[in-house]
Amino acid sequence: FDKLGVDLGYLRYQYPMTDTEANNTNEYHLALSYDLTYLTPKAVVNYSDDFYGFGSAWYYDLTIAVPLPYNFSLTGHYGWSVFDDDDGLNYDDYSIGIATTYAGFGFSLAWVDRTKTDACVSPFDCGSTAVFTVSKTF
Repeated sequence: FDKLGVDLGYLRYQYPMTDTEANNTNEYHLALSYDLTYLTPKAVVNYSDDFYGFGSAWYYDLTIAVPLPYNFSLTGHYGWSVFDDDDGLNYDDYSIGIATTYAGFGFSLAWVDRTKTDACVSPFDCGSTAVFTVSKTF
């Protein structure tokens, strides 16, 4: 809607031949963004009725993108997870990165970290790390 972006979605994480049905998860999300020319703030709310067998959970995401010269953008992100049955699972995560598009592909490089490091599993081992991403939207 002109400068207002709205994204309403559903994702199903389905892992065939896993040992338990708990690995298969539904996730719903609503995202709003607004292009202010010099920056674009975005807010996202995600909900899962049974997040990988841990019960219902919410994930909140606040992101800001600042356009840079030569089709690059600087992004900052802060997110936090809230589990309805906490059990010490709640955590915050944050990142800062740079992104661009070229030949129909997206490229980004980000520095990512999180607050709670004792509940991590591969491939998201805990601690600060750099993440390089190549993406394509169809």
